[in-house]
Amino acid sequence: MSVVSSKNKLCKEICEAFGLKHVKSLDIHMEVDGMITIDAKMLVEDEQLHRLVPILKKFKLVSLEDITDVSAIGEPWKHYQKPEDQSQH
Repeated sequence: MSVVSSKNKLCKEICEAFGLKHVKSLDIHMEVDGMITIDAKMLVEDEQLHRLVPILKKFKLVSLEDITDVSAIGEPWKHYQKPEDQSQH
């Protein structure tokens, strides 16, 4: 068995498959019978940042702490707890 480092060509192929450039970190989580989530941290290019502004203007951003009914958000937030409620587990 060999250890795969971030310099391995497989890592580069994964980033290319998702169109990610200048990746600083990439976490892929695969739950059994659940969702696959990918968290990526990357350096943003000027062009990407300029394309983001009109997209964000279409939405009203709300803090999760201000949401009282998380059922409308969907499955990813099914188990979300407000910070003050986390002591219960």
